[in-house]
Amino acid sequence: MNDQSYQTVREFDATSHLVLNDTMYLRTRGVIRSVNLTTYSAKLGYEIQGRVTISLSERFSLRTGLGLNYTAFSIGKESMGFEWISTTQDTIERVAGTGIGGGISLCDVYDNSSVDVGDINRDLQNQIINLTIPLELGFEVIPGKLRTHVGVFFQTPVLTISKNESLILKREMMNGEYRCRFEKIENENRSGDGFNNLQFGLSASVQYEFFKGIGVEIGVSKAMSSVFVNEVYQSTFSRNGVFKPFIISAGFSYKFGQGTMSEE
Repeated sequence: MNDQSYQTVREFDATSHLVLNDTMYLRTRGVIRSVNLTTYSAKLGYEIQGRVTISLSERFSLRTGLGLNYTAFSIGKESMGFEWISTTQDTIERVAGTGIGGGISLCDVYDNSSVDVGDINRDLQNQIINLTIPLELGFEVIPGKLRTHVGVFFQTPVLTISKNESLILKREMMNGEYRCRFEKIENENRSGDGFNNLQFGLSASVQYEFFKGIGVEIGVSKAMSSVFVNEVYQSTFSRNGVFKPFIISAGFSYKFGQGTMSEE
């Protein structure tokens, strides 16, 4: 699978506060436009298929079947900058001993710092098992030895696992004061939300049979639909967009009778 990157632009509301004196804040409200670079990084996957070949003529055949493939990749985001695109300002009262606009203080004592927690891997790690159905036209280049296949495939995820790490601040009241501690947690989502339930693409392969019934197969495939539902899907946990992987595969095939079992 190849790595892919693309830029996204988002707009969201933001508020900042500037202390004017002991009793007043200057509050600035606006809309921020942010530019992020989203990168999909590929990992090694595998596939196993049971396929049936139907002879159409002396050299042409139709191949189909059923299989499972395992796909893994991570999604990372990097900020490319932001800008304020509209602002309004007003003043609000500042209450001594409290937070902004009269809110309560978050923490009185910190038991550690965010540095003590160590590195946080915020990239979203995805693992997917798909049920796949190929439909390919085959041609015998060298009868009994060398074959080529071109066609389409359809697949649907039967299991999805998405994980990442985040930093949280735990807060509790002890002896009349708020004590806070930074902790690293692992988030995991198996709901499948945001993943495309029906995906399709194009495929091509070359198969060489070096012993009777045993061969090697090298192929490529290109998804024509996104792994995800659409590019604007957003949730608190998931981060995704248009992702149409290009995959290079290599594996072994075993043929018995008129059918072929392969593992790639």
